Amino acid sequence: MAVSLPFAAALAQPTPSPIGPPEAVERTAHATTWQITEPITNDVTGEVSVRPAQFVELADGLNWRDGSGAWQPTRPEFTRVPGGFAVTIGPHKVFLPDTLDAAGVELITPDGLRLRSAPLCLSYFDPVSGKSVILAEAQTAFAEQVAPNEIAYAAVLASPAASVRYAYERGAFHQNLVLHQAPPPPESFGLSSASRLELLSEFSSDSPLPVKVARVIGGETDPLVRAQMVEPDLGR
Repeated sequence: MAVSLPFAAALAQPTPSPIGPPEAVERTAHATTWQITEPITNDVTGEVSVRPAQFVELADGLNWRDGSGAWQPTRPEFTRVPGGFAVTIGPHKVFLPDTLDAAGVELITPDGLRLRSAPLCLSYFDPVSGKSVILAEAQTAFAEQVAPNEIAYAAVLASPAASVRYAYERGAFHQNLVLHQAPPPPESFGLSSASRLELLSEFSSDSPLPVKVARVIGGETDPLVRAQMVEPDLGR
């Protein structure tokens, strides 16, 4: 005797793919709600119907407000503009000049603050004695786009050789120092082995005064050693 299962073939069918690309139906600064048309297969009859389905994408700086107040997706990439490179389609507006000198780079924050800064020098800071030693002063450097969202300035420092890279991300803007040569050890300057290598940047006089918030990100935990240090905590 044979038994027929009319729904077996329907169960064996592959799951239908969504119909059409996702559509953004709502945006905020850090979220985008997407909607797709989802096909639904009846397990018994094999008939296919459709229904809307939504999911939410979350990320810092995912969207930004344009001049009309509408939310638009952030594009974390530099474009060529007269005199340098810029990012204008995002919450932070950035301009990086072809030639990096004391005039520096420009950043406009989402709340409209205009900041201009430039690398000043590379130095050691000894938290034990509180002394500092300048290793090299920044020099004029030229821009090169090394990635869609990254601009490099080679030879910002001559000795030790180093470059500076600026990277734009959704919700963040980074200044990174890349050492191409090891600096002399701090002991050669009469500093302790606990010395910190620091890149100092200078902000222009027309930049707004910062609101200082102390955050400890590390430091010496031994109470006896801490007592002998001028600055036992590493903050930012």
